[in-house]
Amino acid sequence: MKSFKIFAINPGSTSTKIALFLNEEIILSENIVHSTEELAPYPEINDQLNYRKEIIIKVLEEAGQSLKDVDAFVGRGGGFKTVKSGVLEVNDLMLKDAYDGFAGQHPCNLAVQLANEFVSEFGGVAYTVNPPVVDELQDLARATGLKNVYRKSSIHALNQKEVGIRYAESKGKNYEELNLVIAHLGGGISVTAHSNGRMIDSSDNINGDGPMSPNRAGSIPALSILRLAFSGTYTEKELEKLLTREAGWTNHVGIADGIELGERIKNGDLQSKFIHDVLGYQVAKNIGSYATVLKGNVEAIILTGGLSYDDSLVEMIKEMTGYIAPVVVMPGEFEMEALAAGALRVFRGEEEAQEYTGEPVWQGFNFEEEN
Repeated sequence: MKSFKIFAINPGSTSTKIALFLNEEIILSENIVHSTEELAPYPEINDQLNYRKEIIIKVLEEAGQSLKDVDAFVGRGGGFKTVKSGVLEVNDLMLKDAYDGFAGQHPCNLAVQLANEFVSEFGGVAYTVNPPVVDELQDLARATGLKNVYRKSSIHALNQKEVGIRYAESKGKNYEELNLVIAHLGGGISVTAHSNGRMIDSSDNINGDGPMSPNRAGSIPALSILRLAFSGTYTEKELEKLLTREAGWTNHVGIADGIELGERIKNGDLQSKFIHDVLGYQVAKNIGSYATVLKGNVEAIILTGGLSYDDSLVEMIKEMTGYIAPVVVMPGEFEMEALAAGALRVFRGEEEAQEYTGEPVWQGFNFEEEN
């Protein structure tokens, strides 16, 4: 079997995960952590591109690795218009939409930009796999109380799909035949109803929906946001930054790191304990909501992402939701493996890479009567 060298890139709010693969084998895997102080000089997410590129190359050089002869650079992707699930080849239109933050500004928007930068320098091809803008929502999930305002699909699709597949395999079943509620708990949080292989409803982890996260606001009553917006205290960009990068734990107690928050709790910090539990409460409440979407027919509730290593948080969620279905913990994420696997499927002819056209998956409701 021919060998393919694949480099996976996954930028997050406070880290950049990288992994170099030879087929399925991991040659190198690093989680590059970015402190608040290191990111402070870059007021906009796009300003971080060269910083993250340079630190990636530095880490690789220190590990004695090179990006020469890489066949594919695969970024987690995000920020562009909605797409069907699968593998997509990076093109100029995708790069523009990611840069502009069509689906909201998030560090994952840098992934396809970084992949393109590396292709320009080292050759190969750039892909993204199951980006957060994969759209499989059912129409009932899209509508809001305003006729021209719709809920959007912004999900940790890459990891959610992967853990769903892995859970199904562990039970000798197919992901496409199960109903699951999966909660990705990390810098961003998405809670999703998976019905027979489709993510039919989910909290939007970027645009202010669902639970708070370590640095995002989650759902806030609309009139409260309206009053903030017209208070004269914030510009539009400042308010967006507050809600998407400086809210949640960061806004309440000044940190986004779960380990540090845990240390404060051990040392008797009651405010940190309270705001930690608020996040768990909101996650559990959302899990209950998405169980109703599946009409209570739930095979399992799966907790994944970095915060699912937090035993006290997990126990709180189990206590509140365990009556619905078994709660399965698959801590961390399998995103890097999923990125590499997508490129391998294309190289091996098992899947065809899609072209990004900029045409969203959903283009409005159609209430015309069927003939």
